[in-house]
Amino acid sequence: MKRKEGNRSGRLGRCGKILAVIFALMLICMTFAACGNDSDEASQEAAQSASVTESDQSAAKTDEEKDKDKDKEKDKDKEKQDQEKAQSKEQNDSAKKDQNDSAKKEQDQSAADKDQDQSGQEQEQKAAEPEEEQEYTDTDDGQNPAMNFIGEYTCDRAIIRIEADGRDGMKAKIQWGGGAYNTAFWEMSGTFDPDTLVFKYKNCVHKEVTYNEDGDEEDVDVLYRNGTGTMKFKDSAGKTTLTWQDDKDDQAKDMIFEWTPGV
Repeated sequence: MKRKEGNRSGRLGRCGKILAVIFALMLICMTFAACGNDSDEASQEAAQSASVTESDQSAAKTDEEKDKDKDKEKDKDKEKQDQEKAQSKEQNDSAKKDQNDSAKKEQDQSAADKDQDQSGQEQEQKAAEPEEEQEYTDTDDGQNPAMNFIGEYTCDRAIIRIEADGRDGMKAKIQWGGGAYNTAFWEMSGTFDPDTLVFKYKNCVHKEVTYNEDGDEEDVDVLYRNGTGTMKFKDSAGKTTLTWQDDKDDQAKDMIFEWTPGV
């Protein structure tokens, strides 16, 4: 009887140990499960935090891109405005230049018409006045025969001034108005043949002078030097004339210059 009770007590002790072990294992499992849950929650929180961070970064990036786009739009608008201003300025400058050119052309044309009218009036007055006979000097006393032809000869807007040079030479200065602000000049000297009444030269200097609005010389352009040519004088019915043969440009082709009285 005592042996049976001892056996029963032994079995109960072993069962208690087994239950203790099982209980301990359950506690361990519960602990691991709790740790797992905490780990999952931490992972979820970390994931949510990362998601929020990425969202914030994405939003910040989107705002930055928007700012860049706005800056680009502003730059484009400014560039467009600058182009429009440049085009407007160019158009205004072109219109102003055209207006100035037109005004200058009108002024030149007005001056040319005025000169032409004045020349026509002078020719009419000259035709109305009685002709004065030019007195020629006898050259037998050794005087330069060119003295018989000194003075001014005119045709249209050109004036030729003849001077004696030494005992047998001649000088000529030509002034030819080209407009309100420019005039052409020729200067030459050479020999005069009293038998053929021909003045021959080979040292002509041709230049063009530009004037400003005050009438002062602004620019002098020498077109050529050492030009050659001749001038032939003619005395008919008390009227002295000359023709100019310019070998360089044939400037006075078909023109007859008449001596101007009283000069």
